[in-house]
Amino acid sequence: MIISNIVGGLGNQMFQYAFVYAFSKKNHQEIRLDTSVYKNRKYINPEGFLLRKLFQIESKTARSCDYFKVLGIYAPLLTLKNKIPLEKICKDYIREENIFCFDEDIFKKLSKKKYVNGWWQVPKYFEDFKEEITELYTFDLDLIEKEYINKAKKIESEESVSIHVRLGDYVNNDDLKRIYYICDEDYYKRAIENMINKFPSAKFYIFSDDIDEAKKLKIFSGHTFIENKNVPSWNDMYLMSKCKHSIIANSSFSWWGAYLNNNPKKVTIAPSRWLANKTPTPDILPSNWLKL
Repeated sequence: MIISNIVGGLGNQMFQYAFVYAFSKKNHQEIRLDTSVYKNRKYINPEGFLLRKLFQIESKTARSCDYFKVLGIYAPLLTLKNKIPLEKICKDYIREENIFCFDEDIFKKLSKKKYVNGWWQVPKYFEDFKEEITELYTFDLDLIEKEYINKAKKIESEESVSIHVRLGDYVNNDDLKRIYYICDEDYYKRAIENMINKFPSAKFYIFSDDIDEAKKLKIFSGHTFIENKNVPSWNDMYLMSKCKHSIIANSSFSWWGAYLNNNPKKVTIAPSRWLANKTPTPDILPSNWLKL
């Protein structure tokens, strides 16, 4: 049995589950999910745990007995996992050491019973199961707004390019502002020019968690904005995945929008800089994506 700590928004949840899914397939282990953080009404992600709601996720939520099976006497300390180095006192608790960096020995470190805590935003961890995971992450169309399904039909008929502009929490949340770089107009300018050189008939669709602010950026003048007010966020990811090509932000949300795109000739452009402090993030992008 492997228990995965699940935190963050939809894109983060998808990375965390893809990681443990790959491990479970390699080692024939059951998966349990620790989703306890979403019981906190003040938690930063108001949409909560979304994987079972949106996708074909059958893994069960961890119970108290599961924590004791894996961690033994250390199970009660899980409530303090973000305050103490639990990995130093419990060999069955694994915390990700270097975010965005591939640890080639990570699966060797995992035994039949482990609790894993990390972001695991490295596609190499699950690339052997890419087809299974993309199939698993098929959106339930009953949860997609009808107008988005209609837009998808139009987008699929064009040389469509999604552009994701992450603003909202990156701009307004002081903690996140200190962590994440905000992609500037120069990045989007170069990315758009690159796409036009490759696809002269390209049609650009702008997605953002703050669409009003995105409209103020001159570089997007003349392109189509996806109005998403009062619409659950996953509708945007669904529609991004239907575009033929992608220009993503440094965001796990648009990362998955591009990854789920099944166009065999797709071009994905991503920022080379991910973090505010310029720490390298060498392994978050697939090797065939273009970095700018």
